[in-house]
Amino acid sequence: MNLYLLRHGDAMEAGYDDAERPLSPLGENQAAQAGLALQRLDVFPDIIVSSPLVRAKQTAMAVQQILQKPEISISEYLIPGTDQRQLLELLNNISRQTVLLVGHEPLLSTFISSLVSGSMSARIAMNKGSLARLDTPRPIAGGVCSLRWLLTAEQLEKLLR
Repeated sequence: MNLYLLRHGDAMEAGYDDAERPLSPLGENQAAQAGLALQRLDVFPDIIVSSPLVRAKQTAMAVQQILQKPEISISEYLIPGTDQRQLLELLNNISRQTVLLVGHEPLLSTFISSLVSGSMSARIAMNKGSLARLDTPRPIAGGVCSLRWLLTAEQLEKLLR
């Protein structure tokens, strides 16, 4: 499986319950850049799986709109604090070849760490708008995946110039 992980774009800080915080104008731009970068890299996920939190769903929808194709599935397993075994089980039940997960920190970085090293202690920085690619065998298990690349929002922006 080709697994892509995207951290939602920058979100509004004040005046919202955490689950309802929308993307800021910067976050909207970061989400669009992620979609355009995927398009430029000829990456067209078969499915996008997103956290139900507003900022993640908005990020997923921006990518979907640019790529004009993949369905979006919402999963509670992408909310911070979720047991990563549930996310692993979800992925192992997806029969698609190319999957994009849209979620939050620290879940994404610890999930990458677990998949690549078998522990959650590797220091991986998934800043807002960052996009990572992992190659994963079937079934997916901890410590057997390869991190192919990790790009920050700033690097995605440079890729599009």
